[in-house]
Amino acid sequence: MSTHFSLLRDHRHYVLKLYRHTLRTTTGNINSVLFRNQIINKVKERITNNKNNKSSWSVYSLLLKLESLNCAIKEGDYNQVNKFITETKMDPNSRIIKSQINAIKTNMKQPQQDPKLLAQSNILDKYIKIKQSEHLLPGQLSKKIKRKLLLPIALDWYSKNKIDRIQKQLDKGIPEVYLSYTKAGPSTIWFVRSPVNKQKAQSRKLSFLISSAKKENQDVLDGIAACELNAQWALSEAVWEEYLANGNLPSFNSVNEVLSKVDKIEKTKRLVSSTVVLENLQYKDGMPVTIISWLSPIGKVISELNKSLHERAASFAKFKKEILLKDGHVEYYKEKTASMHLKRKERFNNMLKNYVPNACTFEEGHNLYSILENNKF
Repeated sequence: MSTHFSLLRDHRHYVLKLYRHTLRTTTGNINSVLFRNQIINKVKERITNNKNNKSSWSVYSLLLKLESLNCAIKEGDYNQVNKFITETKMDPNSRIIKSQINAIKTNMKQPQQDPKLLAQSNILDKYIKIKQSEHLLPGQLSKKIKRKLLLPIALDWYSKNKIDRIQKQLDKGIPEVYLSYTKAGPSTIWFVRSPVNKQKAQSRKLSFLISSAKKENQDVLDGIAACELNAQWALSEAVWEEYLANGNLPSFNSVNEVLSKVDKIEKTKRLVSSTVVLENLQYKDGMPVTIISWLSPIGKVISELNKSLHERAASFAKFKKEILLKDGHVEYYKEKTASMHLKRKERFNNMLKNYVPNACTFEEGHNLYSILENNKF
């Protein structure tokens, strides 16, 4: 059997020799640095992309093109050289492979698993693991035994356990209805939680309220953090300005300390104007006018943002007190939960009386698993 051309030593030497010759020809005949780099990069790209190309005709065509490029560079035929650089046409071999891959992807469909079969398979696996751990089943089981014998038994085992769990839940009485909450920054969002509106049954309006409140509060907190960062830079500028203007170099423990002092001054109206005498202000409050003039606008923004957070927190607390507790929301859900519990208990007792005694483990549609499904348990 003949050796593939890619494994021949002469072929590798020829390609390497032609590649080096192209680099020398390009460097020696192209004066434009940009044009020269474009040619070299294109040659490297084509050689790298076809390193594992096993098509003899495709490789032969590429080598002919590389030889033609050398001739065009030596003859100064820049139009031909430019065609080589801007060529985007795919090699025939690569085009065929790509079209075949796309056809396979188009025709290939992801197998969709039936949720019911998947749930039964999980039950069977769990049952087998438990019984094997108890040394009641062998380690190796055929698919036929699993499907024909063990699956009905596993479903019956699972259904009996489920009936016991439901019975215990019903014996506990009416489920509790209570107020729950979630945090959104400093705000506490209260809402009624009961079996009627838990998990997937939770209203979209409540879910939207919680997500939007968290996002809005987080935006405000991010704004406060950004203001505090800007206040740090503003304080540095103010200290430098105060030093240049008055030779005074004040020092502070933290920017939050300065902001609190500035806020206190603004609230007590001690700063009458920007022309207040520096000595008097320093004597009274220990804060130069320059510092106040720089940090006062930032402090006002932070105060407004904090105010909005507290107002939103107060509105949620008011909602809990006046709407959830006084307006009868809790009582409403208690009535709904009691009604749901009564109907569920009646349906369960009816199932135990009329359907469970006639269940057959190996008869599909009449086993305990099907009876529970038909009765919405």
